[in-house]
Amino acid sequence: MFGNDRTQLRQQFFDVWQKMQQNAILTPLESQIANVINQHKEYAIIFKDAEANLNKDYFPELGDTNPFLHMSLHIALQEQLSTNRPFGIVNLYQQAVKQKKIGTRCTALPDECSGRKYVASSTTAATTHRSRIFRFS
Repeated sequence: MFGNDRTQLRQQFFDVWQKMQQNAILTPLESQIANVINQHKEYAIIFKDAEANLNKDYFPELGDTNPFLHMSLHIALQEQLSTNRPFGIVNLYQQAVKQKKIGTRCTALPDECSGRKYVASSTTAATTHRSRIFRFS
């Protein structure tokens, strides 16, 4: 899931949804996307109408949650945890879970994907101050 084209990235979610409905074989990346989609049944209505939702704008300042950003952050967090990049994120994530600062990967994601809370910082920040990879407010 690389690229800067919002429509193409969102289209991947819609394509996976279609494949899921058809019980088609999924690639490993599509399986990751499918797992995240399955974690969020509340977004099913979005996938049922690709035409209306593919290019929809979401405004967090108005209380909107961007489901595509939210699900993409799940995938990014999974990738970070599976590769331990930035170095040490797995340990910090496990510590946060143990300390009950977060309960699930979903609660570790930014609050309503609005940008008000952040979990994983940039590699630079992780390198300069490992204890700040997770910020809770």
